Amino acid sequence: MIIGLPKEIKDNESRVGLTPAGVKTLSDYGHTVLVEKSAGIGSGISDEEFIAASGQIVDSADEVWARGEMVVKVKEPVGPEYQRMREGQLLFTYLHLAPDQKLTQVMLERKVTGVAYETITNDEGHLPLLTPMSEVAGRMAVQVGAHYLQKPEGGRGVLMAQFGAGDDGLLVAIAHLSLGAASRASQLSFIAELLHDHPHAVLMGDFNCSIDRPEMQALFRQTRLQPPACEVHTFPSWRPQRAIDHILIGDGLTCSGTQALAAAFSDHLALSLELDVPDAALR
Repeated sequence: MIIGLPKEIKDNESRVGLTPAGVKTLSDYGHTVLVEKSAGIGSGISDEEFIAASGQIVDSADEVWARGEMVVKVKEPVGPEYQRMREGQLLFTYLHLAPDQKLTQVMLERKVTGVAYETITNDEGHLPLLTPMSEVAGRMAVQVGAHYLQKPEGGRGVLMAQFGAGDDGLLVAIAHLSLGAASRASQLSFIAELLHDHPHAVLMGDFNCSIDRPEMQALFRQTRLQPPACEVHTFPSWRPQRAIDHILIGDGLTCSGTQALAAAFSDHLALSLELDVPDAALR
């Protein structure tokens, strides 16, 4: 089979559909792999590496698509690639067709067979090609979220997620509060508006203050969050003397086993507890 590997042209997509190792494996099985010139440059893979793996470098995407019986990509085709698809061709990539009526229609009209990475299952019913992408996205979410928490981006120092539906859902907020009391009070006032009257709310993070501070007492008055049952020192990590990291829970939740744990590369200890969440909060 002749397999085509075009350079990705979707905005901000720097990956490539095959590594040199993948090209070598396909070549060893007797397939011809056509690699568009500079296809791997965004991933730090040179044309020479593909050549060393028995790939054939071609000058244009048009040639890759015209000769390739199967085209291997990372992301779904975009506008300029629509006209390159042809009848009988096999397209192996992430497709995500559900929200993309235009691409679906083009593939039907051009009689292209699409194999979507996100739908492939193994014998156990798992999604081996989608799972790594989801794991990467999950890790990146923390970095992206941290970026938008910063003041230049208009962040207020809190990330939120809800599990379950309605007012009874589990509402989790992660905060990093200011060192200054006035700024911290402003942050907590904003957080109180978000968590107001939620029985299954959790607020956790580095508060940079003890529970008995006036701004913390105001938070307890304005929400259903409860002061912790015990004080756990977490700072500094090498000789904990202050309890400034907290996990606060709403009056509809219960917890146990609060403890401080070592955290790599941090001057704080990590705070841990076991949370008992009602089934209704996760529906």
